[in-house]
Amino acid sequence: MLVRLAYLFLFIWLAISKVQAATTTSLQQQLDKVREMTSVPGIAVGIVEAGQPTLVITSGYADIENRRPVTAKTQFRFGSIAKMLVAMSVMKLVEQGTLSLNDRLIDIAPEVEFTNPWSAEYPLRVKHLLNHSTGWDGMHFAENVKVAEQPISISQALNIHPDSRISRWPPGSRTAYNNNGALIAAYLVEKKSGLPFEQFIEQQFFKPLAMNDSGYFYTDTYRTNAATLYLGNKPLPYEHLNNRAAGGLNSSVSDMSNLLRFLLEQGESNNQQLLSQQSFKEIQTPSGTLPTSAGIELTFGQGVNLFHHNGVILYGHEGSIRGGSAILVYQPQLGKGYVIAVNGEGAATAKIHQILAEFITQDTAQPNITSEHFSATQQAMSGFYRLINPSASLVAPFVSLLPWKLTVRDDKAHIHALLGMPPRPLSNAGNELFAQWSTGKVVLAQTQDQLAGEVLQYGPMTLKRTSGFMAIFPIFIVLFWLLLSFMTIVLLLTRLIRKSLKKAPPSLASSKLTWCSIHTIASVIMALILIVIAKNSSQLTPLVAKPSWLSIALFLTTIWYLLVSIWHLFVWRKTKRTQVRAYSYWLATLFALTNAFVALYLLFNGMIGIRLWQ
Repeated sequence: MLVRLAYLFLFIWLAISKVQAATTTSLQQQLDKVREMTSVPGIAVGIVEAGQPTLVITSGYADIENRRPVTAKTQFRFGSIAKMLVAMSVMKLVEQGTLSLNDRLIDIAPEVEFTNPWSAEYPLRVKHLLNHSTGWDGMHFAENVKVAEQPISISQALNIHPDSRISRWPPGSRTAYNNNGALIAAYLVEKKSGLPFEQFIEQQFFKPLAMNDSGYFYTDTYRTNAATLYLGNKPLPYEHLNNRAAGGLNSSVSDMSNLLRFLLEQGESNNQQLLSQQSFKEIQTPSGTLPTSAGIELTFGQGVNLFHHNGVILYGHEGSIRGGSAILVYQPQLGKGYVIAVNGEGAATAKIHQILAEFITQDTAQPNITSEHFSATQQAMSGFYRLINPSASLVAPFVSLLPWKLTVRDDKAHIHALLGMPPRPLSNAGNELFAQWSTGKVVLAQTQDQLAGEVLQYGPMTLKRTSGFMAIFPIFIVLFWLLLSFMTIVLLLTRLIRKSLKKAPPSLASSKLTWCSIHTIASVIMALILIVIAKNSSQLTPLVAKPSWLSIALFLTTIWYLLVSIWHLFVWRKTKRTQVRAYSYWLATLFALTNAFVALYLLFNGMIGIRLWQ
């Protein structure tokens, strides 16, 4: 009997081993394929399942020049995944009674410079730092400028350029992803614990979790085991980040897999509860904002982001740094999670994320989709909307022009961006609430914003109703400008050909109008070229965070566009209809008026004379 049982266990073990080997081989092939498709140097993946050994799969090179392969111990830069450790540290202090999520920042850290015009009624609290609802602008380039050869303290980093820390709306009323919130939360950890943030993390989490290859500095260990970051095939030097605590975590997939197990166990490690399950519930549950009080369940948590796949809610965070990207995802109820690290830019991390999300949720029950009935109140919410909570003022003039459309009929509802997005179906969650069809979680609600009045809260986005005309008009203007530009260039080429054939030249007035148009086109092309150069430069921060040839050139180019648009209007106004052929005249007329409209829009939105270094 015992012999038979032994054979049975051996058979089961061999079968499981065979399945695991097949799974590993399949995932390895998919990783290799993604790496080749996206042209990134190296990829490391750690997959964790409760009660099972960690599965580490690697592909490619940590260092192309020396042909050093990626291993489980290769150290990558995990970027904003560091914010999860900030949130865990804050909750550790909350458990110790030295900090509260409801503490007012002005009371516990009056030395931190920030501006909140609504401080009397809507004070900025610790919870707003973690759930991205401070209302602050995205970090300005100047905050990242290098001020010393060695890493600086959090306090020094906060004093470099506090100009971005001005609330654009009452704290807690809207959300917009922000790096400074987590950085100041890390400063509070230092202040309340009496320890440097990195030392606090080492004592409370790295050591207990045996994360021996993790840290925030350019240590000898990191130097020996680091994956070189690449911009294309160009290696990038190590950069000491000023917002190190919020975005400068260095680690290996082996160490991060240990962190994953801790997250899956909701704070327990080696039979020791390092952080309570209640604290993890607080971290993972979106709360403390107007959208969440209205019922929104899919938005930012406290230092944790929410994802979904196959109807399953996943927790974690993405991280990116110049030349690298990463993501950590876990699902406590499934007891599964994964971490991905890449030492290159592009879509590799996102593609692998989709593969692994499918892998860990493939055995879950799919949602049962049934027909819906939506009330008259819900149907009245149909219409066009625009975004009013951009993450950064630098992109606000552009992202706010991209319209969203909510369509609610008697038996179905969906929402989508008019450009580049398929409709996302919604289900009825009652009253003025809509749930995501796949997860059943409330994702859209109508509520009253303190500044904008009636708005839609869609996940982390705040949308304000607009007319159909105002939704379509910006798209029309862009397409119309492109069409006029093409027609103008064709006209110029036609004249150049005619000139080479010694045909009769156009009138002087006609030539002036055409060259005015060409100048406006040239200024836009020049601005785009400068942006591409900056994006692909290994010296991005020095180029844009200070006055440099590129930042000054962009500043002058935007002024050039404004001046030539005014000049175009002036020349057009002085030109008599009889001096120019009809086609050239009306083309110049439409182009002059269109450029004037665009120039005014850019001027009133701060894009003319833009100074990236401020």
